[in-house]
Amino acid sequence: MKTKKHSTLEYAIVAIRNYILDNELQVGDPLPPEMELAQRLGISRNIIREATRHYRTLGIIRSKTRTGAVIGRLLPENPFNDFMPFFAASEELLPKLVEVRVLLEVGAAEFIAANITNEELDGLDEICRQREESPTEEERLEFDRHFHVALLKGAHNPLLDSLIPLVTDFFFKYKNINKLLRNVKPAIESNLDHRQIVEMVRLRDSALLAQRLRDHNQVYFEMFNDPSLARETGKSEKN
Repeated sequence: MKTKKHSTLEYAIVAIRNYILDNELQVGDPLPPEMELAQRLGISRNIIREATRHYRTLGIIRSKTRTGAVIGRLLPENPFNDFMPFFAASEELLPKLVEVRVLLEVGAAEFIAANITNEELDGLDEICRQREESPTEEERLEFDRHFHVALLKGAHNPLLDSLIPLVTDFFFKYKNINKLLRNVKPAIESNLDHRQIVEMVRLRDSALLAQRLRDHNQVYFEMFNDPSLARETGKSEKN
């Protein structure tokens, strides 16, 4: 049974959402001060503060110096953040997560090739260089994550951006604790993979880029289709 506070908080979350939409607020537009917003919505200031915290977590509301609360974005920054622990608890979910990653990366290839800037391409080259020079596997994995984030952001699609943490943060956090996933390819081969991906982007060849991304992830499908390896990944996660 819901408590009165929870019911009021849920009402406040919806009320703030409706206020933003009804007033057609856009990125950068200010929200009224807490006290004024509480009076307008007929909700206590403490509940308003808790409700706005919900939208701050999503990145929709942020603080701006000398202005106060403003609209930071209209799409959640990481809508799956609260569900990540549940994802990690499911032994069956990781292969599906790989499928989603491939769907997003391969599907975005056309838009990455068309929209990525030369500056962003230079950034991908720099990430490749840093990854190749990293002395530890942990550092290489972190640069690997940065690479795939930067690649997907090259599509310049804000809705896609909100899905990126699902296929990067969770996947690479899992990969970091799983020795089998960390070592699916020798470092030299993996470095070459990333360089070839950048080359396909520079050529603005979406078909070749899509195929290269599909090939890049193929090793994970092979692993999860091997029953003995699939069992080992589950054991590794638990250990």
